[in-house]
Amino acid sequence: MKIEKHPYVEKDDMYQESGITFFKSTPSFLKIAEKAHLNSEFNHKNTDGQSIKLLPPQITDTVITNNLADVKQRDQFNFTNNGVYSYSKCLATNVVQIDVHSLLPTWAFNSNLLDKHHRKLFLRKKEIEATPNYHNNYRLVNERKRIKNELNIYCSQNGKTKKEQYVNRLKCMYSGMNMINDMIQFWGKRNVINCVNDGLIVLVRDKSRFESKYKQFKVRYQSRVKKLTFSIKFWKYALIKNDQEYLLMNTTDDYKCRNHCFDINANYFARTGSSLRELQKSNGIIDSAALQAAENEEKGAVEILYKQLFDADPHNEATKRNLDRLSKVNQIMKQAGYTDINHGVNPISYYKFEIDDANNEQAKQYVNAITNQLLGNQLFVTSEKITDRINLLNQPIKVTKIEEPEKYLKDHPKTTVNNFVPPIIDPLSSSIDDWIKLEILRNSDVKHNLYLYNTLAVTLQVWANENKRDPNSIIKKLNKNLSDKQLKMMDIADKVYNDPATLLVDNQLMALNEHHIYTSEPAVVNNIIDKYVDSGSKRFIKNARNNVAELLTNTKYQNNQLDIGFKSDNQTIWLDKNGVHVTSPLKKKMENYVNVDYVNYEGDMKLFNSKEYNEVSAFLAHLSNGHYRQLTCMLALLVLQNTNIMPKIRRFFILFGEPGSGKTVLVKLLEKIFDEPKKPSCILSGESNVNKAFTDPNLVDVNDTKKGKLALWFDDAQSDSQSNAIKASTGTVINSVISNEAKTGAAKFQQYHRVKLPSLVVIATNSIPQIKQAGTADRMFVISSTSRLLDDPNFKIDTDINTWIDNKKVQKVLFSIILNTAVDMLNMSDRDLKLIFDKKNSSQSELTNLNSSIEAFFENKNIASPYDLVGMQAIKLFNAYSESEKTKSYKTTYRVFCEQLEMLGLVLKRKHFHGKNYQKVICAKNEQLTNEKMKVMLEDYKLTPDQVEYWDRDVQQQRGEIKSWHYGYDDLKNKYVNDTATFTPFRF
Repeated sequence: MKIEKHPYVEKDDMYQESGITFFKSTPSFLKIAEKAHLNSEFNHKNTDGQSIKLLPPQITDTVITNNLADVKQRDQFNFTNNGVYSYSKCLATNVVQIDVHSLLPTWAFNSNLLDKHHRKLFLRKKEIEATPNYHNNYRLVNERKRIKNELNIYCSQNGKTKKEQYVNRLKCMYSGMNMINDMIQFWGKRNVINCVNDGLIVLVRDKSRFESKYKQFKVRYQSRVKKLTFSIKFWKYALIKNDQEYLLMNTTDDYKCRNHCFDINANYFARTGSSLRELQKSNGIIDSAALQAAENEEKGAVEILYKQLFDADPHNEATKRNLDRLSKVNQIMKQAGYTDINHGVNPISYYKFEIDDANNEQAKQYVNAITNQLLGNQLFVTSEKITDRINLLNQPIKVTKIEEPEKYLKDHPKTTVNNFVPPIIDPLSSSIDDWIKLEILRNSDVKHNLYLYNTLAVTLQVWANENKRDPNSIIKKLNKNLSDKQLKMMDIADKVYNDPATLLVDNQLMALNEHHIYTSEPAVVNNIIDKYVDSGSKRFIKNARNNVAELLTNTKYQNNQLDIGFKSDNQTIWLDKNGVHVTSPLKKKMENYVNVDYVNYEGDMKLFNSKEYNEVSAFLAHLSNGHYRQLTCMLALLVLQNTNIMPKIRRFFILFGEPGSGKTVLVKLLEKIFDEPKKPSCILSGESNVNKAFTDPNLVDVNDTKKGKLALWFDDAQSDSQSNAIKASTGTVINSVISNEAKTGAAKFQQYHRVKLPSLVVIATNSIPQIKQAGTADRMFVISSTSRLLDDPNFKIDTDINTWIDNKKVQKVLFSIILNTAVDMLNMSDRDLKLIFDKKNSSQSELTNLNSSIEAFFENKNIASPYDLVGMQAIKLFNAYSESEKTKSYKTTYRVFCEQLEMLGLVLKRKHFHGKNYQKVICAKNEQLTNEKMKVMLEDYKLTPDQVEYWDRDVQQQRGEIKSWHYGYDDLKNKYVNDTATFTPFRF
């Protein structure tokens, strides 16, 4: 074949051997395999009569990587007898599909393997394709289709004998495959997310640069291969399932579906049992009704995917229809294989390192010269994020990220590329011994990579010389660490990390327990570590475990993040910005447990027509007291805490109501749904004291999300004292927790470490807590219930409440409401999210009115401090309050009024005084102070606890007045100096 020169192509870029066309990029092992297959002595069938494949699947980072840009590519290339196939399972935006037309006939034409008749047909086909808008001409489209089929058949039967036909076909096939492989190299393997024999799907990172490169692409290949044509089309979205299955979309009307689970061919076969492709090839009879139905099914599936992934409806309501929609989405997503659409292509970066000469004042000239030699004319490839720093030689290292590495390498042809971070740029954080261990841990290839080893050795020698240390002894330390126990322990860390039963999340090692749930329980984790600890370490087993755990904290292992969702024996359920996803148990690794089988009832309309659905709805309506939407959205936050919704709404919740209103019923239901049997609750806080739970490091560690905690729910919450106050320090922690910020915790025998607490905080209480910090009070959202659950005429059940809670269908209904509401919230705008938990929707304003009215009453009656109330009978004071407030719109009960008194730090007791018994007398915590106050009031004012406001009928005048109970304040304050809180004036 004649090779013409072109400015973009080297003259030896393409050449022929054994009838096959090779390219400069064709790997040597591929050449060997292709030539072997065309050798006359090669047997193309195995003993079972099956065709011998060209090659096994090629792992790119060990076999066909031609440059370090692709080291991190985790997918495979397949070189088969039918072409080259590759893919990266991902969801990508902005791609272009490049289709090569009639690959096999084109190479048959160029290899002179077409006879006169078929050569004429091939040229006619090219003539049709060159006709402007030929797609709109029905006659030309059909003619081209007939020619294409005839050419493909001929290319597979080209030769007098079967062996000759096979060899001729392979010559064309392998030449085309080598060209497609060269095209992949041209675009860069990290940009090609799909390749199927004669077509590529390429990421378009910059459209203007792409267009320039596409011009080069056309000239490059069309100048080498006669009559080669191809077409391109831009697509907004690409969902790649595997090499031959994908979905390309611009809109719901403009798409290309090659997913064999729900495309037209699959739907037609499911309806008729016949292959649509075979019928089209053989001009068989096609069932038009079945074909129309198959097309409608494909379009419907694509519309659901498009709506769920890219065009979510922000006004979608949590209705019965919504769950039916979710059912279809889950089914399609699962069938289509898109169970991990956020996989993407693993990002890597190119860096150039150099001394920052402008700020370099300390290093000597020879040190600078050595550093420049180790860093000069080199790029370093890594997935780490690297910034400017001061290295161990006190040199300021300037870090430059190369955004266009191909252009940079072209402009700097002498540059070499390395796939490691050079040790000389790393700072010395502690001792040189620790620095050496860390470098060995980070660079596991140092033992086998001579260049890396020499770089490390030179760096250490310079450091030793500059720090008055013996360079030889430092190098001995390096070699000792490479060969002794430290390396062995590092090997154990690698084994533990790579064990399929372990997961490292935020520096915490987790392991699978007997329920196939990832847990941080020490007994479970230690069982895994002990498998790899040698017998010599058994005597020091505790230290061995600690060493492994310490090694695993290195950044080398920091690749995993705990996923959002729940895990059960039946399925995994998780949510992201695109909705609810369901998959098999081990696709996602998490410790949270779900006790309802979502798969078995999703989309089941019978669930919504059941009496259990009506009962749960009535229960939530009662508990929310008119704020049903707010309550269900609060529950949905259980599954949305890591979706950046919590920092947008920034609320914690008070579930307020009298005993029996249903607060505990709700938390018991949630525990039935989410709690793993025989484990601590992942919903309910183990500590009822709010202040302790947020400030005690040990309690903070217990509530770590990595240990399965989904919420911090305080049922019948208690605080430090009867004042029922949330301290300012606690408020500060709550403010950061509901913003998804990490806190500091410390478990027993462990160092302090960062802990992620659940961002959903719910305080269920019979009395509103006092909040000392204004910022925390502003973030409180109150949902109140004013009556007992069993007194509600709308809530009717056939059994007792505990049996109702145990009803699996009741649990399923509540879980479905939570998931539906969660999907709605994912689709809401930031404004809509904030409006749900706006203060006007909170019961807090009503309760604020109540607190304000009691304060106003005290101020009007000249009650200046808690001391004034000591010695009064609570019922008499309440009667005086009720009389003065009877015209106001807000009312309170005697019970709530007493709780407000206790919030002031007072106690209510039964007292025997002056020959009579009095119920609920307001007392100071100091019994002696109370007794003396009551005695003073009797002696000087002739008032007893039941005479708060007393009208003396004998003298026809007001003898007992509330303001008179301030009497004795100065004398008793000086006498009881340890009771300062009782004498502290109110701040009205």
